[in-house]
Amino acid sequence: TLAPPSTTGAKKRKSNKENAAPDESTAKRARKMPERQTDNSVNLKAATTKKPKATEMLKEAEKRILEAETRILEANAKLAASEAKLALTEGKLQKALKKKKKEVKLIPKPTGQAASKKGYQLQTAMLLKDDKKTYNFLVDTVHAAFHQSGAPVKPRITDYTVTEMNSIFTFARLKAPALAAYAGEWATRDILKQYTKNLNGGEGQGEDVGEGQDQDQDQDGEDEDVEEEEEEDDEEDEDEDEDDEDA
Repeated sequence: TLAPPSTTGAKKRKSNKENAAPDESTAKRARKMPERQTDNSVNLKAATTKKPKATEMLKEAEKRILEAETRILEANAKLAASEAKLALTEGKLQKALKKKKKEVKLIPKPTGQAASKKGYQLQTAMLLKDDKKTYNFLVDTVHAAFHQSGAPVKPRITDYTVTEMNSIFTFARLKAPALAAYAGEWATRDILKQYTKNLNGGEGQGEDVGEGQDQDQDQDGEDEDVEEEEEEDDEEDEDEDEDDEDA
């Protein structure tokens, strides 16, 4: 009969294996791996931090709304102050403009029509009786403005449209700003009226307004044609006054 195998050798080998020195590579890896550190501060903060209640959140929101409303009220107050200051400045400016308008008085249109029995002498009415050079310059300016506007020659001054008249007035004022001193453009209109009559009558018919106004109206022996023309001017008075308002 065989004896059972002895276990003494196996235990010895196992014991030797357990007591054997660790492998060199394993030891190196163990040295290289850092020790695991646990940061509990985050968890601690989360655990100890008190969450705001709904009432506290509501109070905070109301506080912010109140602060915003306060800022809006302050901005509105500043805006109102600026508007008041601006209104005061505008008021002063308006007063200054009104005062200046009063100082600059326009020359009014005399009663009647130029070169008519019941009317007036144009050069004198324009306050240029002693300044023939300026008067003739204004007359020439109106003539040039008429042609520059492109308006056709029409039988009567009242036949021209408001647009045509305004175009002539504008061209005339650009070259001679002094014409703006006559209220309602009456001087420009009178010069234009005489000029278109001359154009309608042809050469030799009717005097040019720049030459005819230098003569004394009280002189005797007026031509019959001139008298008839004056009567026609008187008949046109009402129509022209209405056109002056429209223009």
